[in-house]
Amino acid sequence: MRKSGLLLVSFIAMALAGAARADDQPDCHLHMLASLDLHTDASGEVYVVMSVNGHDERMLVDTGGISSTLSETVVKALNLSLRHFEPEAVYFTQYGGLRLNTYGVADRITLGQMHSGSTDFVIMPDGDLPPGLDGTLAPDILSTFDVEFDFKHGKMNFFRQKHCPGQVVYWTTQPFARVPLRVSTQQQISVDAELDGHQARANLDTGSPWTIISLEATRREFGWDKDPLELKPAPGEKATDPHAYVYPFSKITFGEIAVDNPAITLVPDKYAGFGRQRFEPIIGISILRQLHLYIAYGEGYLYATSADAD
Repeated sequence: MRKSGLLLVSFIAMALAGAARADDQPDCHLHMLASLDLHTDASGEVYVVMSVNGHDERMLVDTGGISSTLSETVVKALNLSLRHFEPEAVYFTQYGGLRLNTYGVADRITLGQMHSGSTDFVIMPDGDLPPGLDGTLAPDILSTFDVEFDFKHGKMNFFRQKHCPGQVVYWTTQPFARVPLRVSTQQQISVDAELDGHQARANLDTGSPWTIISLEATRREFGWDKDPLELKPAPGEKATDPHAYVYPFSKITFGEIAVDNPAITLVPDKYAGFGRQRFEPIIGISILRQLHLYIAYGEGYLYATSADAD
């Protein structure tokens, strides 16, 4: 697969992307490249509309993904050229073990005021995406920019990555968190967090409507020799051998910013689908939407305030 960087549509925006000002001083201004409406579906997933070969597609925003995808139906409808990974042993493994080894090539994509030429999308089998969504927008594209999530106003904004370190929180004068990002080789992101006084490596995943953590890892971390009475089967689960539990955690903290009473689902490893886990919560939209986030992929930091900060 090829990775196509998005190009700016307007000449003015391209001019703003210049390397330095005339006086050769660092340009500390943020340069927004595109602003998209951030929608929420009935299940809590967040998506934006992206044009693929002139057709609007609803794309799940998935910071926890690897490669952007399109459904089989969309690929067929757009008559995209098909390719297989080379060598044939190369493939993506989807949650649950599904192997994806075919991708489609779009001639043109558009995100707000930005567009790109030839761009590859892994083909997702029909039924494997949330109902009503056509594909996923993953870090292979997202990490090309800095990305802001303004959940309060329903906006997802894209910025140039070149800015002065530490100078990105433009939306408020209130305190904010600046937390170092861990970025994997596949551009997935995590940060250090604290859950009820216990240190955790938190994986930020806008592709998940829920926040989940391994039940066994939590037992070990909190020293639960016997499950506390507050640990209960999640709503809708059977009392015998439930697939998920809930527990009244008090607070999860990212730097100086905290979310009180976080909604976290504890999943036994045998049901998690991704193997035995360490104490590493997957932070989904249930928590992230309570924050205003700026992911500075280029700088390597996450900036966060409460969602209501202005």
